[in-house]
Amino acid sequence: MRKKIISMLLASTMILSMALTGCGSSESGTADTVDGTQTTGDAAEGDLTDIKMAYMIFNTAAPDMGLVQDEINKISEKEIGVHVTIEPIAVGDYATQVNLMFASGEELDIVQALTTNFTAWYANGSLTPIDSELETYGQGIIDAVGQNMLEAGKIDGKQYGITTNRDLAKGYGFAFRTDLLDKYGIDASSMKTLDDVEAALAIIKEKEPDIIPLTFSTEKTMLFGSVQYGVDPLGDYLGVLMDMTDDNFKVENLFESDRYKEFVTTMHDWYEKGYIQSDAPTSSEIGATLMRSGGAFGENVNYKAGLETQLKTETGYDMTVVNLYPADTSTSTVQTLQYCIAQNSEHPDKAIQFLNLLYTNADVANLLAWGIEGKHYVKTEDGHITFPEGVDATNSGYNLVQGWLVGNQFITDVWEGDDLNVWEKMDEFNKSATVSKAMGFTFDNAPVKTEYAACSAVLTQYRVALECGAMDPDQTLKEFNDALYAAGLQKIMDEKQKQLDEWAAGK
Repeated sequence: MRKKIISMLLASTMILSMALTGCGSSESGTADTVDGTQTTGDAAEGDLTDIKMAYMIFNTAAPDMGLVQDEINKISEKEIGVHVTIEPIAVGDYATQVNLMFASGEELDIVQALTTNFTAWYANGSLTPIDSELETYGQGIIDAVGQNMLEAGKIDGKQYGITTNRDLAKGYGFAFRTDLLDKYGIDASSMKTLDDVEAALAIIKEKEPDIIPLTFSTEKTMLFGSVQYGVDPLGDYLGVLMDMTDDNFKVENLFESDRYKEFVTTMHDWYEKGYIQSDAPTSSEIGATLMRSGGAFGENVNYKAGLETQLKTETGYDMTVVNLYPADTSTSTVQTLQYCIAQNSEHPDKAIQFLNLLYTNADVANLLAWGIEGKHYVKTEDGHITFPEGVDATNSGYNLVQGWLVGNQFITDVWEGDDLNVWEKMDEFNKSATVSKAMGFTFDNAPVKTEYAACSAVLTQYRVALECGAMDPDQTLKEFNDALYAAGLQKIMDEKQKQLDEWAAGK
């Protein structure tokens, strides 16, 4: 806690006011209300609480983060008595750096957790439950996200994570360079099956021999919707629900299913025909990078509203998205990114108040998403935002292009090129998706951690190569499954089934 410098007259006035109104200190005073949520009144008393947030940076450095932080604090200090320090960390270093902060006991309040981080940090006690704080100070968060989606942030009945408001469902398909589709008269709207996609890849292979017809997405796996849609991976694919709408909650092995065998057989066929890059299993380049250099035609994608604009930014090309499979959502999808409160936090109540502000205050959300108006972006006459004159992606001091991390993306301004109604359409997309009956279940692998580590190593050895087509499934698929069972897959699935049954009974 730190005191602002104030004059003696103001101090006397405040003391008199407190005496007349019966106000207490920031620890025990009557609560104010911001966006329908209680605060402790620190701002009114001139006291500030310092909190720290570790913030992922995906695309580029943000040299003006300090300036943006200052503008955010002008609002948060006034509204909720919080001064936030935003610690930008490159995504590749994020988990390591945050783990060091946890281990050292360094001051840390808010962290962002990807799916695997979330379960690992829960398991080692690095996160604190936030049920009470969320109920007291987070009504704006609850209203924005919805209780159903917040269920994904619960483990063993307690709330540990808060999902960001973004595309909370997955559709499945492909994205192709529009210029090449047009050049060869390929009608993307007629693509309904993998056979239709293959016909397009064959044309590109013949007509553009120097271009890779198909590459992989950022997940470095070729796992397509033909395998994924309607399946709940239950966090890790080591035991899944083959039908997420089935009330029986039967945990099965995806990798020995007919569905998976058909898929990897098709991928191997495409690989042998040269439709998939030959170094797919080992290449460090993702699809967007290859397409930006002109070296690839298409990639598999999870579609959503506004995806074409995002892909154009990433690749430099107009992209056409082909949707082949329906959208669905599961705990794993929602857990892709969550805000959590660190066990190190001395002020979890203030941390939740700040997150509530981030989810409800458009000025704060826009600052974190886009930067400072007039410096990093300007508003256009039609209601979009874009770069100011003389500023572009190469020289902007704040061009993160990662609004999905902000908290509530749906209250931010829309970048030029996107449909002005993109957030409404994304909200509709989320609501239209099939929701897994196991939404809210998170597997705790601690009882089988030895087997879990062994099976994870087997996945690393086989899965990417199989799904990129580089391995012949007739020779290696059985070997893959045998290795999984030898490493303890059945024990993992039995434990997962036990926990899932207990969770379902409790619902």
